[in-house]
Amino acid sequence: MTRWIALCLLLPALAWADSVEEAADIAAGRALLQAEMLNAEYITNSKGVVTVIFGRSVGPGFIEAVVMRLKREPAIRGVNYTQVDHDFCKAP
Repeated sequence: MTRWIALCLLLPALAWADSVEEAADIAAGRALLQAEMLNAEYITNSKGVVTVIFGRSVGPGFIEAVVMRLKREPAIRGVNYTQVDHDFCKAP
């Protein structure tokens, strides 16, 4: 059911997107938001490849789950990722 809702929300955005980069950006942002991943930064390039930088406190299992979610997105043509030694979103 969640996938159906996400697909319904994503399709109009992809139809509106005028470039591969913009479509990948929308899909990556939505996927990271659905995974509740706040401790990461991402960028997209003109070929639709997403590069994600995860913060220090993100566990390896969670990273793999998020990367697999990104790889399943049809608008994303490739995923690169790494983990850095600092956090982007500090929990209180």
